Amino acid sequence: MAKNPLVGPDGFPADTIQEQVRRLQAANARTQAEIAGESGARVPENPAASLLKAVIDQLPERVYAKDMHGRFLMANDAVARDHGLERSEDIVGRTDFDLFPADVAQGHFDAEQAMLASGEPMIDVEEERFDRTGAPKWFLTSKAPMRDESGAIVGLVGVKRDITARKRIEQDLQAERTLFRSMIDQLPDYLFVKDLQGRFVVANRAVADDLGRKSGDLIGKTDFDFHREEIATKFCRDDQRVMTTGEASIGVEEFVATVSGVRKWLSTSKLPLRDDSNEVVGVVGVCRDITERKEADARLAESESRWNFALEGAGQGVWDHDLAHGRVYYSKMWRRMRGIGLDEEVDGATEVWLARVHPDDRARIEDQIARQNSGELPQNAFEYRERHRDGHYIWILSRGKAVEWNPDGTVARIIGTDTDITKLKLEEARAVEEAAETYRRHLAALTEAHEAAEAAQQLAQSLARHDALTGLPNRRVFAEALEIANAQSDRNGTAGHAVLMIDLDRFKPVNDIHGHQVGDEVLCEVAIRLEGVVRKGDVLARLGGDEFAVIFHDFVADGDLAAGAVHLADRIIAAVAKPMTIGERQIELGASIGIAIFPSDGADPEKLLGASDMAMYRAKEDGGCAYRLFDSSMEDALRTRVALEDEVRRAVVREQIEPHYQPVMLLSENRVVGFEILARWHHPERGEIEPETFIPVAEKLGLIGQLTYSLLRRACLEALDWPPEISIAINVSPQSLGDPLLPARFLTILSETGFPPERLEVEVTETGLVNDLPAARATLLAFQNVGIRISLDDFGTGYSSLYNLRELRFDKIKIDRSFVRAMDGGADSTRVVQSVIDLAKSLGLPTIAEGIEHLPAVQQIVGYGGDYGQGFYFGKAMPADRAAEFLRGPSANEGGSTRT
Repeated sequence: MAKNPLVGPDGFPADTIQEQVRRLQAANARTQAEIAGESGARVPENPAASLLKAVIDQLPERVYAKDMHGRFLMANDAVARDHGLERSEDIVGRTDFDLFPADVAQGHFDAEQAMLASGEPMIDVEEERFDRTGAPKWFLTSKAPMRDESGAIVGLVGVKRDITARKRIEQDLQAERTLFRSMIDQLPDYLFVKDLQGRFVVANRAVADDLGRKSGDLIGKTDFDFHREEIATKFCRDDQRVMTTGEASIGVEEFVATVSGVRKWLSTSKLPLRDDSNEVVGVVGVCRDITERKEADARLAESESRWNFALEGAGQGVWDHDLAHGRVYYSKMWRRMRGIGLDEEVDGATEVWLARVHPDDRARIEDQIARQNSGELPQNAFEYRERHRDGHYIWILSRGKAVEWNPDGTVARIIGTDTDITKLKLEEARAVEEAAETYRRHLAALTEAHEAAEAAQQLAQSLARHDALTGLPNRRVFAEALEIANAQSDRNGTAGHAVLMIDLDRFKPVNDIHGHQVGDEVLCEVAIRLEGVVRKGDVLARLGGDEFAVIFHDFVADGDLAAGAVHLADRIIAAVAKPMTIGERQIELGASIGIAIFPSDGADPEKLLGASDMAMYRAKEDGGCAYRLFDSSMEDALRTRVALEDEVRRAVVREQIEPHYQPVMLLSENRVVGFEILARWHHPERGEIEPETFIPVAEKLGLIGQLTYSLLRRACLEALDWPPEISIAINVSPQSLGDPLLPARFLTILSETGFPPERLEVEVTETGLVNDLPAARATLLAFQNVGIRISLDDFGTGYSSLYNLRELRFDKIKIDRSFVRAMDGGADSTRVVQSVIDLAKSLGLPTIAEGIEHLPAVQQIVGYGGDYGQGFYFGKAMPADRAAEFLRGPSANEGGSTRT
């Protein structure tokens, strides 16, 4: 813009000072004459000078003139007011030393003398001064030499303008600018403003750092000054689109390369910048680095893909209801079983889904869902009928588990699986119909004769008081008999009676391996044997499961009741211990018996039964096939057991049980290839507590799953920095194998920790598989589908089956330590080890020998063709830091191995 010669830099007419100087010079000559009083005569008053003085006094600017010595020749009223004087004439003849502090006055004098010496004016100099109240004020001062008619400098003329208001506005604006700059520089997001030509007007520190510059270096530059041409062209094209259309561009995600070459994801929003007249004058942009979120989304998508693949491979449809945000997810299998297209939109509203539920099931399911969403049922499973797309109904088994909660305790998110059980339900319906038809035939036959009706009534009465399987009195009859026995002993003053609580040893494996039908036949045989040794006057009952009880009466006054009860217990143990033949199977059992005496061990039925139960558990803890008489120390043991349960519960919740690692070696190369995760608990008061003590308690309390997940999560984090070829193995209890979401939980932990699935092995015992073989097969397949390997643990000690080895597709077989340790002492164990290795080779499976404690065992197993080994010879279970040392060299080896 061209400069206006008529206007000065401060916006006032440029000739103001020169005009004032000219007029003041004329007035000055007259004033000097008056001051000097050379003629002694009064100088006639000049009308022009008086007019000029009146005009100057009206000016807000401070106008004054000084001689060569700094004495005021004249000043207007504004100057007088600044110094608390009533009249401007009172200043004439004074100097700045009369009006200002000495240092300020000296500064004025030196500056003015320098100006007078140079002859050059001093224009628009800002000065800060303090008024008489101490308040700061700012002035814009101009001074010029004053010349006489011959051009000689005779003094100076000055004008001061009060710019205090302007300076305060400027300071406020600067403070706002500083605050604005500080605020935008603290933002992690990129923030910038560009003008219509694409030049940066504002850019925060994040933008400058990304470009490797300082914020000030960007101002006035364009994207072409920093980016490659194709990138800069794209940015400018996006800016022009916003400025041309006047429409904002919000949340555009882009994968771009920075100046340094690093590629990152950005979420960019741009808005048009408008002036007061609503005209677009530029563009405002905000960019957020979303690289971490995009990478996390990718990892989550990969994890979900693996999870879905695993579960759908097992024939289960997966669903995820995010109640807090109204989002739903349904897998391909979920859609397929309902006839819904893979790309078809599914309305996840509860009322829409309930409309597809069979009317007879709707009220029940609606109640289940309400209780689940309220948090009352965090884990839920139910069966119902749902209408297929083609109109027919299918049966669904739905399992769901709450995984996120709202602050008020209601459920925020539920995930689960659906299984199509239509075929199973049809088979059940056919079975029910066949049973109903059979019942109808029997009922018709019974109605033909009154005798048959009476027999049915008698049978019903008998079943109410007798065990349906064995025909023995049931728990109800036993409780009544015990009440009567207690009352008679109190009334007659006899020595009393004893209660024998009987529990079968090794019965559960019979059920697990041979099935419930064989188990029922075994229970019937045991009942017959017990009836053969119990006296007629005593009461024998089956309380349930494999638990029986006897009320033993003292028929001889002053007889030794305890001795008689012990004698009966010995006979019962002997009778049960005899091998029994069920079909073609040879079954061997034992019996553990607890004996409690009335009234010394309990004066009421509840206490007496409790005492006998405690004694029976003591017999089991001592190895079984024995009896124990109750004594008060067992109550202490009970209290100890309860205290241990409380401590285990706290330890699991507080994650005080930690993972330790026992090395697994490739025997042929004497090289570590992995570690087995073993639980270790260092109690703050009791020291180290053996796993054999706390693991069964955790299983009993239902905490073994939580403990397993805690150990796995920590182990994944600790092993993540180990070499990638080093694997870790974790044992999964039979109880956890029953959880249909077990694979999903493992995959979630692997995803959250970043631990590769192919470096993880899951060890299972065959005893834990036989309870529900189809479910176990689905669980193991889900693990293997994502790369997790499966090892069969403790092979040879349980209930091994070649069928299971073939069907369940294990990746490794572990030889139990009991056989390995016994190789020194007998040929049988040696043959077992060799046979297992040969069997594994025939199936193409590697073996791991546990419990190796010396070099000869290593050599012997290698000679048989064994692959891997672990045991104290190589190293005991150790914490993560020592495991890392173990990987670096032999110095950390506890077992004295010659590993190099």
